[in-house]
Amino acid sequence: MPSELVLIDSSVWIEFYRPQGGKKLKQQVIDCISSDLAAVNQLIALEVRRGAADDDGFAKITEDMAAFNMLDADQRVWERAASMGFELRTIGLSVPTIDLIIAATALIYNCELWHNDKHFELIADKYPIRTNHLKTR
Repeated sequence: MPSELVLIDSSVWIEFYRPQGGKKLKQQVIDCISSDLAAVNQLIALEVRRGAADDDGFAKITEDMAAFNMLDADQRVWERAASMGFELRTIGLSVPTIDLIIAATALIYNCELWHNDKHFELIADKYPIRTNHLKTR
């Protein structure tokens, strides 16, 4: 796998695949893909694929996801996500489980995390996750 991978959250992919999606965001993702730096984990791929509009869209997204760097959400990721969720809850922050798993993936694999989801910034305030909040417009 190339170094400096970028884990791209479903919140970005959804905008990317939207016909009227933001041009700047789309170009950033295209540049990342062209450099072979785009990465997903199994949950991101599932979230994006399940949102396809039709059979052709599902097939296209499935093919795309298979071409990106796949970061396995292995036992290290699950354990880190659980401890982060527990620690955040003890200070009064409730973060969706899927976001914890995605953030833990970025942390374990030392990737920048591209997103359009406020939860990742909350997590990054407490953990050394490099984030890039891509605006949709």
